[in-house]
Order: sequence, then C-alpha cells, then structure tokens
Amino acid sequence: MDAVRALYRAAAAVAEHHAEDTIVALHVPTPVDDVLAAEVAAGRIVFVTGNPGDGKTHLIRRTRDRFPRSVEVCLDANERSNDDLAHMVDAALAQEHGLVMAINEGILVDLSGMARPRAWAADVRQKLLRALRYEGGQADDGDPRICVIDLNLRNTLGREVVVPAIDRVLTLAGLGEECPPGTWRAARNAQILREEADVRERLVDLLDTVGRSGVHATMRDLLGFLAYVICGDRSSCPPGQPGQETQPYYVNAFEGGAGPLFDAVRRFDPLWRPMPLLDDALWRHTDVARDWLVANGVEVRRPGEEEPAFVRRKRRAYFEHRSGRGDLELAGGDVDLVFREMTDRRRAGPRRLIGLLNRFFDRTDTAEDMLHLWATHRYDARPTRYVAARWHVPALQMRVLVPELPPQVAAAFPSYRPDHVILTHKDLTPGEGLIVDRTLLEALLGAQVGGTSARSGEPRARIAAFFDRLARIARREWLATPSAPQVQVLDMDAGQRVVLGVDVDTGSFVRP
Repeated sequence: MDAVRALYRAAAAVAEHHAEDTIVALHVPTPVDDVLAAEVAAGRIVFVTGNPGDGKTHLIRRTRDRFPRSVEVCLDANERSNDDLAHMVDAALAQEHGLVMAINEGILVDLSGMARPRAWAADVRQKLLRALRYEGGQADDGDPRICVIDLNLRNTLGREVVVPAIDRVLTLAGLGEECPPGTWRAARNAQILREEADVRERLVDLLDTVGRSGVHATMRDLLGFLAYVICGDRSSCPPGQPGQETQPYYVNAFEGGAGPLFDAVRRFDPLWRPMPLLDDALWRHTDVARDWLVANGVEVRRPGEEEPAFVRRKRRAYFEHRSGRGDLELAGGDVDLVFREMTDRRRAGPRRLIGLLNRFFDRTDTAEDMLHLWATHRYDARPTRYVAARWHVPALQMRVLVPELPPQVAAAFPSYRPDHVILTHKDLTPGEGLIVDRTLLEALLGAQVGGTSARSGEPRARIAAFFDRLARIARREWLATPSAPQVQVLDMDAGQRVVLGVDVDTGSFVRP
C-alpha cells in the first residue's frame, strides 16, 4: 500500500526512480509495446518521445528484453548534449545497427534543428511535427530507417489502458481477497475496486469520457490518480482517529487530488449533473438497500448535515447505485460538450464553430450560415472594442477536418483521441486552417459572457491570422464579380452594429 500511495507523489512516479520489480508490477501492456519491439528488431533508429511522465523510459526498460543484442539503448538523452546525440544517430546509421532513444519532445525538436544539415534530422522533424493526417491524406513517409513514436498520441484514459492500469495498481497494493471491510479505509477502497465489476466499469467510463473531451494525461497522471482514489494522500491508520483516515474512493475521485487530471475529472463530478428522481431519494433517504450494488451499512440521517451527506451519497451513487451512472454524454462543462461534438466525425461540421466565432465578436449574432471576417486596427497595447467586417464566407465553403493517424502509427495507438480539429476553407490546405483546441474553445465560449479583455491574447491573434487568409479568398471572389462594397462596424461591448456603404470614387462612407 505504501508503494501505491507513493505513485501520487510525482518524483516517485518517474521510471528512473523505480526498482525493477516495481517497473514490472506497474507496466501496462499496450499495442505500442509490440510496435516498438518490431521497429527496433528491424534495425531502425527509434525516437521514443513525448512529455515528461508519458512513460518513455518505462516503456523502453520494460520491452528491452525483446531487443536484439546489437541495438544501442539511450535512456538519458535529456541529459546529453545535442552533439553527443547527433553523433550517436550518425554512428547507428553508418554501422547499420538499431538505436532506441528516450527523449522529451522539446529536446528532440532542438536536436533536429541543430542537426539540420543531416538528412535524418529533417525526416525526424517531419515525422514529429506532421504526424497527423486529415481527410485520409498521406504525406511522404520519408526515410524508412527513422521511426518516431510520440507518446503524446497515446490515449492513456482509454479503456485499453485504464482497465489494466487499475489491475496493476491493485496488484501493487498487495491486498488479498480476505481483507475484511471493517479495516483501514484504503483497504476497503481497494477491495471494492477489485471485487465490484460495475464499480470498476463506471470508473473506466468516467475516465474515457474525460479523454474524449480533449484532455491529455500522462501515464504518471493516470497511475497517480488511481493511487489517490484508493489511498488519498495520507498514511493509512485504523478507524477511530478523526481527520486522519483515508476518505472513500468516491470522495477521493473528486476531492483533494492536485494536478491537471484531477481538475479535469472534477468537471465531471456527478454532483453537477441533476437527476431529479434519484436526487430526491438521496436527499430524503428514501432509497432502499436493493437499489445499491455495494452494501455499505445503514446511513443515519443527521439533522443539520443534509447537504454534506447528500454530496457524499450523490458521488457514491454514480459508482454504486443502480440508476446512478446517468448519461455521461451530457457530463462536463460547455467546453467538454462542444469538444466531444466537434471531434465526432459523425457530427463534425462548420456551422457550430462558425456560430461560436461570430459570437466571439458579437454576442447577439445567431448566424451560423455565414462567417463574418471581423478585423481591427490598434495603435497601442490596449484591446479595442470596435471591429469592422468587409468580407464574409458562406458556411458551404467551409469544412471541419478531424485528425487521424496514418496506418503505421495507428497500430501503436488504436484508441487515439483527437485533441483538436481544423476549421478551414475548401480552397485552403489543413496547415492554413484554424486549429480549434480546448484553449480556443474556452476563449470562444468565455467571450460570450466576458468583456473586451476576454477576446484578447493568443486565441484572438490565432483567429485574426485565419481571417486574413480567408479575406484574401473572399476578395479574389469579389473581384471576379464586383458589387457595391459594404462595411459593418461593430461595438463589441455594446453589441451595436452599423452597416455602411463605400463610395470608391470619393473614398467616403455612405448609408447603403
């Protein structure tokens, strides 16, 4: 149990700090294991990259016994100079022996830039920065001897990872089935997750829904979350010592844990999802024992404690009540709901995003069939409240592209979930489109309730650059069939809009 609790502490979750038996106990087999082993066995130069905590070193250490003896393994690329790493790759290519290297993504980008005169450096950069495909398009796969496995593309919140990860954490806890329910709370949490298939399934569904909402979690994040669900962040001690005993797992899942994954899961707290009939029964304690999947003793209704009791019972009900799961497709905040809609290929379309972009500037604009290309001029660093639009693009000319993995990468990450889509014009390439991710969605939705300041910063600059590209297309089409120009001027804070004609001959505005 101490080993499980240590997973919540970031330093202890780094693979380099684990003993070999812990590495074995924690390893979650996924298809990327087989892809890595196959690429290395074929004598290729394999860069295993990603963010800190994605499990690069852990993956290599766990599959190393499947590598040929001639393969060189570098587990400390982040600690070496670019010159040393470049010479290592050069030697492997010249001597035609395999090489596998664990390297953070930022450092790999720096390495490929420093080694730019070498042919392999351009190939690494291409495979790293352009790993995704849109509408089935295929780019040049480059040198077959170079392989980049980017663990950023692994969906650690998908079923194929979460299910075995729960098993691994419970195995590491070392608790047998004879552990009685009246002992330490951490043991009880582990016992329920081990024995109650329905509870485990709902935990898996919860994390899968979080993953489909554009949230990326590292393997360290996932293991730390599962460890906290079981143990919290306190030492296990017998019941009867108030304030020190670990909370029930259904409380730990939504309270107390620190980190991006915990913050994401809290957006899906069942407390924020109304279920009127169930909520009424939980509040008034009119539920009966047969309504619950897990026996938990008799709960006494104490006057004055109705609200905290309801919070705990509502969270417990998600996991343990027969009617508690509800519809997870409706769970989460507005950004989560819109993100899942726009990345669903069956529902992805430009109209919803066009409406959000229009309302980013004018909160009263309900149009989704026409995108207004608002622009502004600024003479100082202060955000302006006035914008103007000369050009407009019909929704029929726009498209939404959902990224997908090419076949050779998809084999390693079969449960890949997109973290963005691209809104673009039919005459633009994917690279010229607008990348719509959670950051941009938060800005689009936030601007509908905020003032001018909510429309500033990087998202505004991203939108402005995209509008510039669209305006060039709209102007080209207008020149083919010119008409009397009109300009809309908008006060974003007041929501007031004025339409003016333009007299080109006199260079003046006129009422249309």
